[in-house]
Amino acid sequence: MTVYYPDNLVFSGDLNRLSIIKNTTATHVEISFIIDGYTYNENLYFLTSDITFSMSKILNLLFTRSYNNNFDTVKDFFFTVKLYNNTSLLDTFNLSIETVILGGRRVFDKLGVVKNIEEFDFNAEIGLLSIGYYFEYPSDVFAVHESSAEFIDRVEGLTHLGLADISGGYTYWLSWTVYNFMLNSGFAYMSGSNFWTSSTFAGCSTTFGITVANKLQFICPDVSCGDTLTIQYNGRTFVEGQLYSITINIDTINNPSGNPMYLKAEIGGVQSVAMTTTGVRTVFITAGAGGVLKLIAYMDADTSGFGTHSFSATSIVVTDLIEHRINLNQDCDGSGAKIAIKFLNRFGFWRGYHVYLKSENINSINGIKLPFLEYNYTELNNTFAEINKGETQSINVFRENLSKEIANDFSDIISSNHVHLYDEVNSVWIPIKVQTNTFNMIEKENLFDVNLNLLLQVGNE
Repeated sequence: MTVYYPDNLVFSGDLNRLSIIKNTTATHVEISFIIDGYTYNENLYFLTSDITFSMSKILNLLFTRSYNNNFDTVKDFFFTVKLYNNTSLLDTFNLSIETVILGGRRVFDKLGVVKNIEEFDFNAEIGLLSIGYYFEYPSDVFAVHESSAEFIDRVEGLTHLGLADISGGYTYWLSWTVYNFMLNSGFAYMSGSNFWTSSTFAGCSTTFGITVANKLQFICPDVSCGDTLTIQYNGRTFVEGQLYSITINIDTINNPSGNPMYLKAEIGGVQSVAMTTTGVRTVFITAGAGGVLKLIAYMDADTSGFGTHSFSATSIVVTDLIEHRINLNQDCDGSGAKIAIKFLNRFGFWRGYHVYLKSENINSINGIKLPFLEYNYTELNNTFAEINKGETQSINVFRENLSKEIANDFSDIISSNHVHLYDEVNSVWIPIKVQTNTFNMIEKENLFDVNLNLLLQVGNE
């Protein structure tokens, strides 16, 4: 059988079609997956030569959920796909889908893209002490204080940054820089699928590329075929006009003739200065048109009486030196008590916002009707009391002057399955419900006012 499965970085709420094509006589396929240590099987029967179905319900089911707690919203999943002809096993395929995010994009959200916002509410008194952000590449994050920057963490992917342990005083904003744009920065061979091309002079066995020894290596046994080879990085392109730093660790140089040699980097046709000695070497390039990264190896290898020439490298780091900012909204303006709410949005982030209390309602729920006690003449005859009465507590909250970006993110609270309110008295987050059709949004001069009705408890549960 041939199996086609979703790309990595998918949302559980997307269709995530899986296609299985049988190349022989077969009746059905079996897909196995594990939930909390128990194996589940799902059988799908062929009506034609292929089966195509959505993995969405299975992926949603596989996320383990914890009541009243933050839980993991990004996971890798592994499945076993078996092809059967009745009871005879014909083929087995091990399927992995990496980076599945618990969420459901809206129609206008781009496939495979996690939406970030650049401003977050931050208030320790009401429990807003973390932010959710997607870092496409390994990045270093700092808290910026009045006269210093405090390192928080090196992060990658869908990240919830906890800010409770920041110790340097008042934090004005967060900053982050990409630590490394490169996939496979350690030059692992990866069965040849290592994001780099290779190059060779076949007649002379001169080669340049990543070897099974997990190194970038240039080997020149004979200079008569040529002294220069170029390889290309296929992991991404870089932005024209942007300044990049490229750091390469050259661990060995074997140059018995002592003639000139170098390793150069090139982005979009613009070359760096030559790197000619061992050690960690850093060069700078302003990327040219197209933004394709290449490495150029050169050795004037006079092999007469000297033998093979070579050099190798063990790592590469490319960064753009741009400092990005994440703003922290610590504004205390607004009338009414400030309350913190958080919810799981469509991109798998726990979003936290402060809102202001507008009104509170406590209502009773009908209990069990009982007649008043006989001979109780202080009450009217033929009337009834209620026992085991429950109650509901709801609050109406609001937030004013939100940007369109924040209002759009905030609106995910209506469809979220997980909404919490911060209880300042007990310092815990408690689950609540957003009453249906209560997200009232009013636009005024490109800013938005929002009103919500929040249900705090039902029947004392």
